[in-house]
Amino acid sequence: GLVPENAAEAATDETAQKIIYNASLSMESTDFDTTREALMTAVEANGAWLESTSLYGTEKDHDRTADYTVRVPVGSYRAFLAAVGDAGSVLNISESAENITSSYIDVQARLSALEAQRDRLNALADQAETTADLLEIESQLSDVQYQLESYQSQLDWYSRQVECCTVYLSLEEVQTYTPVEEGFGSRIQNALREGW
Repeated sequence: GLVPENAAEAATDETAQKIIYNASLSMESTDFDTTREALMTAVEANGAWLESTSLYGTEKDHDRTADYTVRVPVGSYRAFLAAVGDAGSVLNISESAENITSSYIDVQARLSALEAQRDRLNALADQAETTADLLEIESQLSDVQYQLESYQSQLDWYSRQVECCTVYLSLEEVQTYTPVEEGFGSRIQNALREGW
């Protein structure tokens, strides 16, 4: 499967691969409200949350579409996809796994270098003999501090992306289901259960 069994532990291990998982699913349902409730239950049951929601169409025309962006803890990713598969008819699903390990390590290295530079500048500031020297050092310090904050926020962003997967869900209300190729539905069910 794409996600290792111990994905949650792997994400906390400093030497582990840093991988961002995304999935995109489109679904349809003849019973829109029930499917929508099942999806919300799946979100709550897996410790996930909705990052964004949009709803189009009207109940009386039976032409509603709901789009959800769901953030799912990496450890619950597979269980969440399986629950979504049970909630309605999945037309298609695509997944991506982006390995950002080298970028992550690169940013970490830059952070360490900047921290060392900050320490050196602080030591120099303590020894500064003239006000002019001190001002020059403080100016450099503020540049370093600015860069440090920028890299730190980048690292935090990476960590959030790795710890939580993003799942894009699109649910369409239909009168009759689109006939899917024989066995496609059960193949998806099996694939979801076996975790790809």
